[in-house]
Amino acid sequence: MPDTGHGPAEVVLDVQSVGMTVSDTTILSDVSFQLERGHTISVVGPSGSGKSTLLRCLNRLEQISHGSVLLNGVRTDTLPAPALRSRIGLVSQKFALFGHLDALANVTLGLRRTRHMSKHGANQQAMQWLDRVGLAGLEKRRPHELSGGQQQRVAIARAAALEPDVLLLDEVTSALDPELVEEVENVVLGLAGSGTSLVVVTHEIVFAAKVADVMLMMEDGQVVEVGSPKDVLASSRPRSQRFFARHLRGSGDTVSEAGLARP
Repeated sequence: MPDTGHGPAEVVLDVQSVGMTVSDTTILSDVSFQLERGHTISVVGPSGSGKSTLLRCLNRLEQISHGSVLLNGVRTDTLPAPALRSRIGLVSQKFALFGHLDALANVTLGLRRTRHMSKHGANQQAMQWLDRVGLAGLEKRRPHELSGGQQQRVAIARAAALEPDVLLLDEVTSALDPELVEEVENVVLGLAGSGTSLVVVTHEIVFAAKVADVMLMMEDGQVVEVGSPKDVLASSRPRSQRFFARHLRGSGDTVSEAGLARP
């Protein structure tokens, strides 16, 4: 990561040799990385490589078999699960909105239950986040009255409104029609640009390169590539070359240096 001249960067999330084994099957094997505050890590790799499982382990929806995860220097297995999940938020591809609640109420629910905010304060904060994700004026609509992209943006606003230390995004565009993908990607790019600490799992390689300070590639439960997006995409490893060539086909086959810059 670039040197800002302001001393060493603060590590908000430290993943140390994390492994997960289920019935003698290795799901994750010695995964290690550090996320610096205000930075973004994108995680790419073939289906079944352990990307989504890794995210679920980070906020303890899944239990690791060995290793440790530290949040601001504190082992996450020492924190109560509800407190941990408000500090390491997770947005999945399934939206998981409450169908009987409108967009505003979906966002305020966590603020009132987890942050114990007043109704007025929660409404104010929720409206600010709905505006940030481009949904101002749609706060009274229920999920069935919103497009898939709009529902996903409500889900992102709901998680981000809690102001977690780290926000995990798990394939947040994979369930969307192609024309809706860009609007959600722009929201994530905005979060990254505003200093939210993110771990983004995605199969959209160009987007992964644009949003990230560091890119990880996973395969068979292991991290097999790590570095700047430019360096990872230029890997000489044959398996990585084949993976990126296949996923970049139709996108110009390469990602230009200009294409890696956030808007």
